[in-house]
Amino acid sequence: GVAAAARACPAVGRDVSVLVQAVAGEEGGALGTFGTRPLVEAGHTGRLNVFCEPTGLRHLPRATAAATARIAVDGEDSVDDRPEAGHNATVLLGFLAQHLAAALGRDASGGPPFTVCVAGLHTGTLHNKVHGSGSLLLNLAYATADAGAAAERALVRALDEGLREFTARFSGTPPFARTAADAARITRLEWEKRGLPALGPQPEWGEKLLAEAGVDRWPDDEPAFTCDAIWAEGLPDAFTTVFGPGSLDANRAHAAGEFVDLADLEAFADRTAALLTAFADDVRRHDGARPAVPVPPPTGLTEKAGTA
Repeated sequence: GVAAAARACPAVGRDVSVLVQAVAGEEGGALGTFGTRPLVEAGHTGRLNVFCEPTGLRHLPRATAAATARIAVDGEDSVDDRPEAGHNATVLLGFLAQHLAAALGRDASGGPPFTVCVAGLHTGTLHNKVHGSGSLLLNLAYATADAGAAAERALVRALDEGLREFTARFSGTPPFARTAADAARITRLEWEKRGLPALGPQPEWGEKLLAEAGVDRWPDDEPAFTCDAIWAEGLPDAFTTVFGPGSLDANRAHAAGEFVDLADLEAFADRTAALLTAFADDVRRHDGARPAVPVPPPTGLTEKAGTA
């Protein structure tokens, strides 16, 4: 797509710089620690920033952020012949997983909206012991700072409620009585990340540019998703959007059999060429009308190739 734009429009590569960034560590909770975040902080951004993610060839000018919580249980193991002697982290965390799924699913629709993903739960692999320690991971995605703060408060509240309910339910059951009595003491909430920025509304000039390039817009009523575009929030005189081939669900993103169709890649290349050409034309029409973005070096389009 970049090569096609350069062939069709000599200004691409001469008057307009194109910076392509392929970074590591965007997924798995790293959130750009090894790539996008330090690159943005170093000024490697453009007036137009396009983050490549599966959007069905529609551009998405917003992105949610995510807080990751870890519910950790640190108790004592015991042998299977004496289950009452230890703390059963499997039963405790399994109970909390269901409780948090119901409570946070309810809270997410009752105030500033957020999305909860009840994720990895691990205690152990042996069948002949009671595993006293383990952890439960949750991801809380949000579109605004208020929604993120509301999600954090909702998790703290739901966890306290869940621990009380667990104690009440299992205190009279001998194999789990010790776990019930000590549940609050051996359970703690840790934050892998929180308070990250979300990508908010973008300038109108960028919307018009994408339309001129023939790139459809992601519908306002369709939820956004989390990606490294959050690090471009607040860039001065810049437009940031998410745009790429395939879709998170239909192409089984992050799952076995993840794929992308060649036809989608070719269409993405065509639209990339059209977008670069439209941007170069816009620069020629409005050269000097907007203040330059003070970045080293000056750039036109920034693409982030993620792991999806």
